[in-house]
Amino acid sequence: MTLEKIINGFRKVKNSLKTAVAVGAIGLALALPAKATEYEIIKLPAYSSLCHDSRYCAGNTYRDINNDGELVGDTFDYADYYYQKAFLYKNEEIILLNLEEDFDGAAVAINDRGEILIKGYVGWLLDGRICNEDYKSFIYKPGERIELDFLGEDMNNNGEVVGEHYLWAKGETIDLIKDFNDYPPDVPFCDEDCKLKWEAKAINDNNQVAGTLLIGEEYGDCYDFDTSNMAAFCWREGRLTFLERPTYMSNGKLKYYDTYACDINNKNQIAGLMIRERDDHPILSRIWYACMWDEDGNITQLDTDYSLARAINDKEEIIGVSSKSFEDYYPQYAVLYKNGERIELDSCLPEEWSHLSMWDVAKINDNSQIIVWGHWYDGLYHGGTYLMTPISADLDKDEIVNFEDFAIMAGQWLEEKE
Repeated sequence: MTLEKIINGFRKVKNSLKTAVAVGAIGLALALPAKATEYEIIKLPAYSSLCHDSRYCAGNTYRDINNDGELVGDTFDYADYYYQKAFLYKNEEIILLNLEEDFDGAAVAINDRGEILIKGYVGWLLDGRICNEDYKSFIYKPGERIELDFLGEDMNNNGEVVGEHYLWAKGETIDLIKDFNDYPPDVPFCDEDCKLKWEAKAINDNNQVAGTLLIGEEYGDCYDFDTSNMAAFCWREGRLTFLERPTYMSNGKLKYYDTYACDINNKNQIAGLMIRERDDHPILSRIWYACMWDEDGNITQLDTDYSLARAINDKEEIIGVSSKSFEDYYPQYAVLYKNGERIELDSCLPEEWSHLSMWDVAKINDNSQIIVWGHWYDGLYHGGTYLMTPISADLDKDEIVNFEDFAIMAGQWLEEKE
């Protein structure tokens, strides 16, 4: 586009009655707000014909999506529905992964190289209390399998894996907390009646790790982590540091929020939640809030009561769940936090999907595709897992009108009329 063409375009409208129309059109375009992102909705298939399409009891859980739109998860084997079978969803087909016959597990992550992280364990849980564990985890790709000696939670595009308090990189397992004893004063300590549990939850392509330290209370022969004290941390360049924990007053005492890290992007921004005690309700004893930490570890609250942030991409788009009121923390709603706004995903649905209520999310990739769970009721309950793909990006306010193209098209139109 040359300056001469632009000038010639405007010359065609000069001294013409149509100038007013052209100028008016520009003014109108400038006055219009930026168009919100619209999404294409696809209902993701269930593997079993017996599936009723709900989130868990239906037999399918989609857990991750890469930037090529490939998804992974697990499906129940209805011959023995207590166990999981890992799958890949690619080219509109569910592919069960060829694992050991006696191994049951879930595909929890897939990177842009198509490598898949599998984890599975045998044990028993009782209301969140861990009583026994016997697990294995490995990286899966056609013709090759790399076994890990810890339970993996996430994998980056370099094939590096994190889980528990370990990092697997370049064939070596690194203990993230080896010789660590730098607990800040606000992080609760563990005495002889409790147990420390480290959860390295996410890793980015810069080898930076986000996770949480949980302190479980003894419960018979088990440890209860449901009501745990928690502190989110970040590990980078060989150093583990705890993230900021805000303070609040409760019954006249100054206390620290518990914090939990869920995901990290390549800008070292971390999504998660902050939790405080609640002393004004007879049943609900804790309140949680969606939050994020910036690259320096400083925290920002994203939403009101009973919300959490599950995942963040490199566009700084965060997905999570939220309630609409202080008391009514059910039902919950799937939300997108973007450019300082809280957007309910229900408001982004096309007309033909307006009957859906989106209530939870799993992952968002760098193309803004979102794995989301939705349901509706028409006398019977219906539900399923859906993939939301943006079909029009938000327009930048400086790009609402392309003045160069407008000037030339206006000139061409007037030339045809002369």
